[in-house]
Amino acid sequence: MRSGQLPFPSLNEVNYLAFSEISEGYHDELYGYLEEQGWLNEYKQGKTTVPYKKIHTNGTTREQQICMTALCGKEFESSTMAPGKHIAIS
Repeated sequence: MRSGQLPFPSLNEVNYLAFSEISEGYHDELYGYLEEQGWLNEYKQGKTTVPYKKIHTNGTTREQQICMTALCGKEFESSTMAPGKHIAIS
């Protein structure tokens, strides 16, 4: 069995290691760990980005560049905006 990446027990990680099940919970835990350790910006460096229009719950929008990797994009899906209220633009 492969060793885990998180420094704490996680059932999400056990499911990933044992059954190759990728869950949103494990993704969130990994993302949070990278952020907590201060490694998130280092991880994002050099990654391909795409234009992104974030639509806030109050109706305002903000255009920005986001990483194409699932991990980099997660911060925008986990933010305070309503689910499904974000779109990628080209």
